[in-house]
Amino acid sequence: MGLAVRSVGAAMATASAWLALVIWTTIRLRGDQGPTRIEDVDPGAAYVNVLLWGVVATLPITGAVAWRLMATVQSHWRRGGLSMVGVLGGVSLAMLMTYLAWQAAGAPGLLGLAVAAAVLAWFLARLARIEARTSASR
Repeated sequence: MGLAVRSVGAAMATASAWLALVIWTTIRLRGDQGPTRIEDVDPGAAYVNVLLWGVVATLPITGAVAWRLMATVQSHWRRGGLSMVGVLGGVSLAMLMTYLAWQAAGAPGLLGLAVAAAVLAWFLARLARIEARTSASR
């Protein structure tokens, strides 16, 4: 149980860190004055592609973190299901947190969220690896 919770938590924190960096990069590329009408959006613009592909990349990155941390789980169904919990929960949480960070503190808030979430992901991943080693030696 501890391994699953820590692995899913690390995946969720990874999603938050990644998505905060994607949104921050999009804002930096877009500049202060973004388009106000949908017709003004250039589909070939760098900020559009960073946002589109960055959000899409959040899904496999989050899933890979959870899947890798639960490498000692023998059941692929259980491992996959828990990885999907990390993906869906992580992306939902990350979208909410990036919105709140942007509204509360702007671009510095997004960077702060990215750093805090990355540190949390590292810490939870470390605990998950320790748990995996401990349970494998039993």
